[in-house]
Amino acid sequence: KRFQKEGCDIVIGTPGRVDDVLSRYSAMDVSELEVLILDEADALLFGKTMLDPTIAAILSKLPKMRRTGIFSATTTFTTSKNIKPLLQRAGMRNPVLVNVQ
Repeated sequence: KRFQKEGCDIVIGTPGRVDDVLSRYSAMDVSELEVLILDEADALLFGKTMLDPTIAAILSKLPKMRRTGIFSATTTFTTSKNIKPLLQRAGMRNPVLVNVQ
């Protein structure tokens, strides 16, 4: 109840779980959300032709002005040249790739 009443500044989770919580608790105020952190997002984000409906549903419920972090332990993208268009498609204006080996 407190979460629904006071809203939140940060949301962290896997895309499926974040979408589930935002859909289930539609009364939850995320209008002032500052930070979105998605883990295991590679499978949903890096589709061949379009943004996955789960990611699109999450982004449609959140304010456009926010910081977004997308994390994944496994991905085939190793250069920012390959991944930047995909991240921009997910609403990130100035995406930066950090690759840890």
